[in-house]
Amino acid sequence: MIPHAASALRMLAQRIMMSVLPEVKSAYVAADGAMVSMLLTALSSELESGVANRVSDIEEMKAILARYSDRVENPEELLSLTPASFRLTEVNRVHDLLTRALILLHETVEVENVSEAQANINREIFVYLHDHAERHKLSI
Repeated sequence: MIPHAASALRMLAQRIMMSVLPEVKSAYVAADGAMVSMLLTALSSELESGVANRVSDIEEMKAILARYSDRVENPEELLSLTPASFRLTEVNRVHDLLTRALILLHETVEVENVSEAQANINREIFVYLHDHAERHKLSI
């Protein structure tokens, strides 16, 4: 059997919701069970697409940082970052480093006098953040 963790978690969440919770007499336990089921569904979603979403984030952050490399510390080092593997912890490490750099870029722009160029940087960062939120939202 090939393990499909995301599918297994979804099925487990469905079983809790459809078979276990209807038999529970306590409203508190039923609510707690529903929350556990929703968390399992969220975890299933994260297992299914978490790495792919972060890799997309990494590509978008690198593109922004490359366009404004004159405003970023150590741009060559940042732009050469790649996860050593597709393990979530490794992808998260690179994602976190690039996120920090993007925050510093945004902070630098916010401190400066507002100009057309700074407004464009802010706009690009906010578009990225919107796209990031859409990619990472959980369908529970």
